[in-house]
Amino acid sequence: MVAIAIFDPWPKSSREELLGRSSELEELHRAIDKGEGLILVHGIKRIGKTSILRTFTSEVRGICLEPERAAKPKDLEASFAKALEDGFQRLSKIISDLKGVEVVRRSRGVVVRIDSRSLGPLWLGNIISEISKKVDRLVVAIDNAENIVSPVSRQLRMLISYSLDNIENVSFILAAPSSIAIHELLGLNERSSPLYGRKPYELGVEKLGREQSLELLSKGFKEQGLKTPREAEDAADFFEGIPGWLVYFGRSYLSGKSFESIVEEAVGIAVKELEELGETKILILKAISQGIRGVRDIQDYLARFGAEMRIAAVEMAILKLEKLGILRRLEIQDPVYRKAIEKTGF
Repeated sequence: MVAIAIFDPWPKSSREELLGRSSELEELHRAIDKGEGLILVHGIKRIGKTSILRTFTSEVRGICLEPERAAKPKDLEASFAKALEDGFQRLSKIISDLKGVEVVRRSRGVVVRIDSRSLGPLWLGNIISEISKKVDRLVVAIDNAENIVSPVSRQLRMLISYSLDNIENVSFILAAPSSIAIHELLGLNERSSPLYGRKPYELGVEKLGREQSLELLSKGFKEQGLKTPREAEDAADFFEGIPGWLVYFGRSYLSGKSFESIVEEAVGIAVKELEELGETKILILKAISQGIRGVRDIQDYLARFGAEMRIAAVEMAILKLEKLGILRRLEIQDPVYRKAIEKTGF
């Protein structure tokens, strides 16, 4: 078997591997060319946001942060250092002599250390300012923005506001499962936020069309010297154009698994992810999966299972599911999640 690229489960970082997203990449290029300073990218889990950001930042010599969780200033510092490490090959001449940034070369790459104390409270803004002097336009992408919480979220608001006001050639791209989540993170509707009232450019990443899904699967099998199996049609229909699930199907099929067993395993993964939401949110999703839409009707459904909640609490729980990208207009977005809801034990 030849090396796997298309069916590799890790995010892509080149157009050759990232199929079906040329229009999104071109839209980002146009937004940057127009001088958009704040760009929001949103779409459900496994839709390909990380791959889009990695590919785009590689094309524009940008920086892509991917925080797993940022609750302390040191978390943001570590995430930024990791982004510089990942992009060192294309950014080496730019970051090697930055004040407060130490680059340690090792046999397997480099380690970047940031001395934020020597740079002061606006350390990240100062680094971005210095980098921006060496490029036509600096793009700073932040993936998994939903993982950034207070007090780091306040620090991020000040950083972006300071940069947009004082650095002419910088653009920020933030990605999360929903537009709501990023708006809340940045405080775009909060009068106390330094970013209040700013109008960002927004890019919603949608599911692939059926033909695009089949093209992705066909090229993935062709890469391995194989004909596209008949089950690819079933996968394109069932997984509804979600690249992460399509790649999961392709990789699993190559290992000899049947379509039915792959679906069962995917549903098992989704069940575990749903269980992390807690009983109340699972019950809300169950209610919605059964066609219940009114908030009071959902409240009554919860009460039948002993989950007494005020209307406001139900609305907040629904909003949380929307922020996570699981719901949109009271519809469950992921077909695997819809199937998994049936398997949860209520």
